Amino acid sequence: MQQVQPYQRPRIKDPKCDPVIAMARDRRAKEVKKESQARIVSGFSGGVLHKQHELKQVETYIKGLKEGVQEYQDQINLLLERKNDIAKSLVKSKEWCTTFDSLIGLPHHHHPPTHQPTSAPP
Repeated sequence: MQQVQPYQRPRIKDPKCDPVIAMARDRRAKEVKKESQARIVSGFSGGVLHKQHELKQVETYIKGLKEGVQEYQDQINLLLERKNDIAKSLVKSKEWCTTFDSLIGLPHHHHPPTHQPTSAPP
């Protein structure tokens, strides 16, 4: 005859000794480590991309400033050329005036004033 044994609760396995549980824990630890590294790399990548974007903005701003400086420099050069042209014209005009004054003289020295101030009747 077969002996019947009373029910016994199965023993709880020691997780340290069970290879399936140990592999699952190792797999989970690797996943956590991988996720952590992915977050770190993502943070670095995001920071680098943000800084690259800021750099492009600053480079665009500097390019605009350089173009503005060049535009103002061109305007200054044109105005300096105009100033030199006017100075040359002024010298010629002064020479002409000096020649005119020496040849003809000033009008108030030679002619009496033609306009007499009128006085109002009393």
